[in-house]
Amino acid sequence: MRGAALGAICTLLLGACGDGVEGRIDAIRASGRRYVHGEGLVRFDGGPATRSIATQLREDKNARALLDAGESAVPSLIRLLKDPERRTLAATLLAEIGGNGAARELMTTWRSLRDSAKEKRILLPVGSGSFALGYRYEGVDDGFYGEVIMALGYAGGPVSGEIAKDTEVAMTESERLAAKGDELLFREERVEDGRKVELVWSAAPVETAREGLKLLAMLRAPEAPSLFARALRSPVPALRCTAVQEIPFLGDAANGLLPALGPLLDDPDLRADAVEQVTLLLEDGAPTEAVPVHHLSGEQQAAVAVRCKERLRELGHLR
Repeated sequence: MRGAALGAICTLLLGACGDGVEGRIDAIRASGRRYVHGEGLVRFDGGPATRSIATQLREDKNARALLDAGESAVPSLIRLLKDPERRTLAATLLAEIGGNGAARELMTTWRSLRDSAKEKRILLPVGSGSFALGYRYEGVDDGFYGEVIMALGYAGGPVSGEIAKDTEVAMTESERLAAKGDELLFREERVEDGRKVELVWSAAPVETAREGLKLLAMLRAPEAPSLFARALRSPVPALRCTAVQEIPFLGDAANGLLPALGPLLDDPDLRADAVEQVTLLLEDGAPTEAVPVHHLSGEQQAAVAVRCKERLRELGHLR
């Protein structure tokens, strides 16, 4: 009874501000402040942690009113996911409010856009190698699609089983295409802002599988460990890479993946990431003498990998 009364009061408060939820959204946008989950992640590289989006939103009276309205604001926010001007902020608020309705609509939106989206990694050629500048989504509204994925990673618990099924289907298709010898990785050179860059992206099913793995890891979904174990052994390099990089987000469940992670210590392309994750999971300190593994030479990385494999064998995680 008390919850119903509170919801009714919040609905009245929203209605009293002119256009209700839409009016609140416009007022937030007019403030010039930007609320995006992708820019509020806690960093693991020693940089300063960013205050949570929830904390930032509550500093704005209109955003606070929408959060306090809770699920009574969800139907209107769902409608705004189709509004080009308001949809990104609507996705952000749906992530914070959560609930079954929000999760299902975010899932529907992800499904409707993902085949058109290409996550293009931006590389700057340097000598014989390249330097990663970042990434963006092409084929869709970049900011909105990125926020939909982040929002689903926050609020997608009620649909984690569906995310897992979609991910498994995409992994199967990716591996089928790999077995046929189809091209799964694409490259394009462009001149942007007066400099030559290289854009790299994967085939659609590979991208869907990669996004699904990231979502399941963020949610610490019960379906995640088995799919991560499969991805770590996948013949598709991009799936192995994603699984290695996302392991920390699985929490305690990541420890069960050490047997699957161990063989990647012999993979020159993934060795540095594998060493870092094995070291983190075993809590052995820093076998690289506090030097980032990626900064070591290939020979040095191989030596560190040997020490990691010896430790895994001692603990029974590797034969």
